[in-house]
Amino acid sequence: MNVLIKGTASGTSTDGDGKYSIAAPNEGNPTLVFSFIGYASQEIEVGNRSAIDVVLVEDVAQLNEVVVTALGVEKDSKTLAYAATKVDGASLTQARETNMINSLEGRVAGVNISSSNGGAGSSSSIVIRGINSLGGSTPLFVINGVPIDNSTRGSAGQWGGADLGDGIANINPDDIKELTVLKGATAAALYGSRAASGVIIITTKSGRDRKGLNLEYNTNYTFDQPINYHDFQDKYGQGVNGLKPADQNAAYQSGQSSWGEKLDGTMVMQYDGVARPYVAQKDNFKNFYKTGSTFTNTVSIGNSNESGSYRFSASDLNNKAIIPNSGLSKNTFNLNVNYKVTSKLTFDLVANYVVDNYKNRRA
Repeated sequence: MNVLIKGTASGTSTDGDGKYSIAAPNEGNPTLVFSFIGYASQEIEVGNRSAIDVVLVEDVAQLNEVVVTALGVEKDSKTLAYAATKVDGASLTQARETNMINSLEGRVAGVNISSSNGGAGSSSSIVIRGINSLGGSTPLFVINGVPIDNSTRGSAGQWGGADLGDGIANINPDDIKELTVLKGATAAALYGSRAASGVIIITTKSGRDRKGLNLEYNTNYTFDQPINYHDFQDKYGQGVNGLKPADQNAAYQSGQSSWGEKLDGTMVMQYDGVARPYVAQKDNFKNFYKTGSTFTNTVSIGNSNESGSYRFSASDLNNKAIIPNSGLSKNTFNLNVNYKVTSKLTFDLVANYVVDNYKNRRA
């Protein structure tokens, strides 16, 4: 036990039998503070006494983290036989992404998220604890107890095509109350073989989260800029075998090759039959890319009482990509209704409606 004279740095500790000795000042009325881990501290005035006996009372105050598992069941995280990490929904809106799952990167140990180069609204690869199957290691997504299809719709290839996004990209982060990541194959016991690569459980907001009528408005504005323009050589120009294009046909054939002579500023025939100076165009990439932006606004209204609750939200996302004349416009509507029909019967309705409008989606 620790014994301290209140308001000073003077103190001592008791021995194995609980005995102690401390010199208290004669001036005023000093107070002794008795404390020990796991017990409530006590403050006692010394007065005219020369001996003070104290019995501390246990103070067991512990906050247990509760996580949502299968079928919306809440359990103490310490009682789970598998690893589980809970992420608060508010943290997903601080560094907002057009695909909300990208905001999870770096927040959960063992979870690796890689976004594609398809721009706003494209899909993302999620791997929990490494690749464990040749057929892929995509985790199962469960929203309000219902598994969803998170497969990628379309992909870019040699002959064209584009990444059309995945299922989780349709979720508005402003509608998420909390997100729980269940890791490892042990989580498959809850949802079967589909959860062999882990489970990501999303619980959306409802009117029950707050008492009475409530109105909420969230706005977010982000900028995008390229961070790597590459280090291209600017000493040698178009051509092959160390030679400049000799005519229009040679210029056409070597249009993607920079194995010509050193750039000297002389006039050289181009693929369109026009001769131009043989010089480097150093800032082509910087002149092409623009500063992108994403402006998101979400408004929601909710209410709750003893009979039930409701929450309705509407979100508008406007994205201008770093590539000129490219971007995404998205409107998301979410409705969550809960009604207590009888003491043993409850009606729940969760609906999500999304309208996407892509402009010049990248391949």
